Amino acid sequence: MANPFHKAAFFGLVYKYRSLFLRYWRQLALGVLALAATNLLGLAIPLQIKQAVDLIQSIMAGPQTHSIKGGAWGAFYNHLWIIAGLATLTLGARIASRQFLLGAGRRVEFDLRNQLYGYLLKMPASYFSAHPAGELMSRMTNDVDATKYLTGGGMMLGVNTLLAYLLTIPMMLYLNWKLAVVTFMFYPLVIFIMSRVSKQVRQGYYEVQEVLADISTVAQENLNGMMVIQSYVREEQENKRFEATCDRYFGTYTRLIHERILLFMVLAGLSGLSMFLVLLVGGWQVIVKQLDWGGFVAFTMYLEQLAWPTMALGWTISIFQQGAAALERLDEVFSTESNIQSGIAPSEAASLPPSTDTAALEIRNLTFAYHNPYVRKSEPESLPVVESKPVLPVLQGVSLRVRRGETIGVVGSVGSGKSTLLRLLPRLLEVPPGSIFLNGRDITELDLDILRSAIVFMPQLSFLFSTTVRQNIAFGKPNTLKNGNGQAEPEADIVHAAETASVHLDILDLPKQYQTLVGERGLMLSGGQRQRVSLARAILMDAELLILDDPFSNVDAETERNIVSALKARQVFHNKTTLIATHRFSLVSLCDRVVLMDEGKLVAVGTHAELLATQPLYQKLHRLQELRSSLGDWGLELAEEREKGKELALPEDDEDDLETLVESVGEA
Repeated sequence: MANPFHKAAFFGLVYKYRSLFLRYWRQLALGVLALAATNLLGLAIPLQIKQAVDLIQSIMAGPQTHSIKGGAWGAFYNHLWIIAGLATLTLGARIASRQFLLGAGRRVEFDLRNQLYGYLLKMPASYFSAHPAGELMSRMTNDVDATKYLTGGGMMLGVNTLLAYLLTIPMMLYLNWKLAVVTFMFYPLVIFIMSRVSKQVRQGYYEVQEVLADISTVAQENLNGMMVIQSYVREEQENKRFEATCDRYFGTYTRLIHERILLFMVLAGLSGLSMFLVLLVGGWQVIVKQLDWGGFVAFTMYLEQLAWPTMALGWTISIFQQGAAALERLDEVFSTESNIQSGIAPSEAASLPPSTDTAALEIRNLTFAYHNPYVRKSEPESLPVVESKPVLPVLQGVSLRVRRGETIGVVGSVGSGKSTLLRLLPRLLEVPPGSIFLNGRDITELDLDILRSAIVFMPQLSFLFSTTVRQNIAFGKPNTLKNGNGQAEPEADIVHAAETASVHLDILDLPKQYQTLVGERGLMLSGGQRQRVSLARAILMDAELLILDDPFSNVDAETERNIVSALKARQVFHNKTTLIATHRFSLVSLCDRVVLMDEGKLVAVGTHAELLATQPLYQKLHRLQELRSSLGDWGLELAEEREKGKELALPEDDEDDLETLVESVGEA
């Protein structure tokens, strides 16, 4: 699987995100200084050992008088004490280098994860429809973690290897340049092999991370949809699907392991070959008196000091290539700009500008078509090529003027564009400039935070967070929570909103009432309870514009009547501009005017009585709703049969029409 995105050079990416790394330049600089001290102290130890060995040779070769022998052994012990002191200082410097560099890596990980999450919060909904949650979770965990190793462990190993070679090789040349040349004669070939293998390692890590994202996506989908899987007895098929994804991961990771093993084998072979050449050539030089024993031991120790950095070079390359692939994947997110941009900075306007115009909301000739700019252009080769059809507008030429404090009902058949129209108002979808005005200002020119703070939007699909009922209701108004999570009694405002949404009694039946945890996505509650908790959350907010997208789709008729009665009695929509998309005509009684939509067009605007008297489509929708409320699905089937002009399953001598039938059932 090839990387479909452009790969920026590694150092170019590091430079691009330099502010993230340079934020902790003091810790990084101290860590590098500690590594330099570690290597400098390590250089002195072989020299001390050389002098100690030379001293032993001189003792063995010279006269063995007591005074000479005692003085020589005293000097020998001095060398031992110096070596012990140098080793202790080296240990302290090494610990300090790890503390500074690894600590900086953890701080970079912390900042990067928060920065990535903050960036995703600003992306529009269309971005998340193109990038599954499992993929984004993989980037927030695995890729950010790899970047931590790049900054901490990778930098520590890389700098240590570089310093080791820069400081040790000159010492080896000083001791015996001929032996040093023989030792390093194969290094150019090894460097060439490593450069080729490291590219494959980098690509391998990129592919592994992509398959890990697929595993996260499949697992998350199946865990969230477990009831559907079990209801349709699809456990075995989904298990095979997950197993196939894991097999891809196993194969991809196995190839990566083979490449890493090849890299380590090359470096291990280089280390072993160098030691063999030192023993062969250096031993011969000692025999022919071209090199003394002290120099041979010191040279061997310097080569031994390079053995670990040489082996660590494999880990270093592996970590850097893994970090490079992770940084590329993160850069894909950070390089994607939101197609919904704020018009002005928050500092330029602290609140929504007031307007003397009587219209709080105005829509002018709005035309909108769905287009997701975040969908990847490349598709898997296994998918067939399908001719793309032209994108048809979902909304066409919609114009509407809503007075301040007015309540507008939006009615239409399924797919008429009601939900799309409401989502455009808080710019959850990108709005064409010059199409929607709030308080006389084009909403594309307003700061997003200010615009959305002035609007409360309740979506059709209710979403609850995995916390308490109380916190879910107060989500948009956290200052309502007086004493944090531990308060036993809910606040009066929260109870008032719950009573208005007709969910208060349901909450009192829960194990811990308002302190009950609702579970992930609110699964501890029924669909109707989730929707009413969401409605209470919207009612609690005090905003200029209230938008409700089919708020009663999951409640029964009796609960619907209770909510409507409470909304009327408590004047929830009083002095508040409100738009309600609904197929329940009980809400129409709360509306000052009704907007009728069909196939993305605004067909008519008027009161309920006006539309019922003049609009056939409105009459049809009203009749279908009455049948559904009175007769259930059977009544709906009767209405559909009647609309198609087919013969109804009624007695031939029955002269009552469907409306009479509805009335008789209602009276019964």
